[in-house]
Amino acid sequence: MNKPALFFMIALLSIDLSTTPCHAQTSGVGRQQGGGQVPQGGQASNSGDVKLSSLRYTGPLFDAHSHLTQSLPPDGLILLMRKAGLARAVIFGPMIMDDSVILQLQKKNPDFVFPFAQLPRDPSTRRVMLNESGITFVRKQLDTGVMRGIGEISVRHRAFGGSSQGGDQNPADDPILLNVYDLAAERRIPVNIHMEHEYSAELERALAHNPHAVIIWAHMGDGPCSLVKSLMENHSNLFADISCRNPYFQRGNSLQEQSLTDPNGDLKSDWKSLFEEFPDRFMFGLDLGFDRYNSLDKLIEYYRSVLGQLTPGTAEKIGHKNIESLLNLRGSNSP
Repeated sequence: MNKPALFFMIALLSIDLSTTPCHAQTSGVGRQQGGGQVPQGGQASNSGDVKLSSLRYTGPLFDAHSHLTQSLPPDGLILLMRKAGLARAVIFGPMIMDDSVILQLQKKNPDFVFPFAQLPRDPSTRRVMLNESGITFVRKQLDTGVMRGIGEISVRHRAFGGSSQGGDQNPADDPILLNVYDLAAERRIPVNIHMEHEYSAELERALAHNPHAVIIWAHMGDGPCSLVKSLMENHSNLFADISCRNPYFQRGNSLQEQSLTDPNGDLKSDWKSLFEEFPDRFMFGLDLGFDRYNSLDKLIEYYRSVLGQLTPGTAEKIGHKNIESLLNLRGSNSP
């Protein structure tokens, strides 16, 4: 085993890599898929205990949010993602003071892996390093010319395996984080942050601080559609990924609240309206990490059923075009 890979596996023994909670009645009216054929009818089909619409988006999928994981080698994760039919992926590396593994992975998969620079965790406290050392390391990663963004930064996050005790409690408008947003704006790259919706006032202040800083709100903050809509209306620099918004990942909400679809598999009407109102601001994501790759196929099927219920243009934008635009990839061997 080479030295970077050995260091990575040792680090994983002590640090968990993943940073990982709108409801309305739906009309039940199906729409044509983007990038594929229109299936017959709009009845739901069963996927385990979860019903899915028979409508499918069959175009390219660019995962805008996934992590390396301690339970699967990086090359193995990318192989699974490719076999599942993903076209490209934003990959967040380990939150440690070493970027060799993610750089090596990108070098092996330049057409597939688009890494983001990480703010590391202090190995003794597991707190995100919101200090000059952390910023310096982010700059070092960006100076490689390989990193396409910054994140996922764990700002406000319930306790999980890799976090400090009590979870991450970093105000989104912390002065150090404001410097990170400024750096991202200067480099013309996006920042992905995990910030639970209960702290949306902090997010608003962060967005207002630098309107040129593009912030991707991971999982839409696990918040209600009405809040996401209000923030989108007021801040043109707010984007969001729809990772974890499915009926499989149990988080702070009930699974029904977490899901974009109702029990019949129909896309909830408020989410559908929001995606169509702001088609350029949302992006598909899976949030692979921990052992979630074991659910890869059913996750992809779920999101294809969600996108299949949108207009073709909106489905394509959320499926791959929006993240391509944010990463300045459009026109460069786009899938």
